[in-house]
Amino acid sequence: MAQPKNAKGQTNSKDWKEQQHKYAQTAKEMFEKFSDFAKASKPNHAKIMENHKKNLEALSDANKIAADVMKSLAKMQSEFVKQTFEDINAMMRNAMTQKPGQPIDVSNYSDVIQHSLQRTADHAKNVRSTLSNSGKEIHAKVKDRLEEVSEDIKAHVSKYGKH
Repeated sequence: MAQPKNAKGQTNSKDWKEQQHKYAQTAKEMFEKFSDFAKASKPNHAKIMENHKKNLEALSDANKIAADVMKSLAKMQSEFVKQTFEDINAMMRNAMTQKPGQPIDVSNYSDVIQHSLQRTADHAKNVRSTLSNSGKEIHAKVKDRLEEVSEDIKAHVSKYGKH
């Protein structure tokens, strides 16, 4: 904390000491209020354990959702890659059956590529949708738990906090 200076730019130790005392007094009052509140409110160990259990259940549920989503995304990705390789393999087999010097029919390749691009766009949309929905579900579960905890804290403060 910078020491206050007077109009001449000199440090005024009297003002400095008064500020220090003011801050110390404010901190002391806040600590006393907190101490009074802590003394007045007896800890309900059963309620604390119940809340802790609910917190762990909410986190466990969120983790289960996240794990399920990861499994789902891995399966979607695996199927997408498998289908893409099958398309490329079919295209390459078709190209290998062409006789040397014969004109290549590119219309078949353009259909395969167009279909592949459409499948890629659909895959990206499905991944985004899956992630978005799971994120909303996880957020809702955690938010509900936090709101419940907030209500418990408000009830406790209104019962024991007389400040």
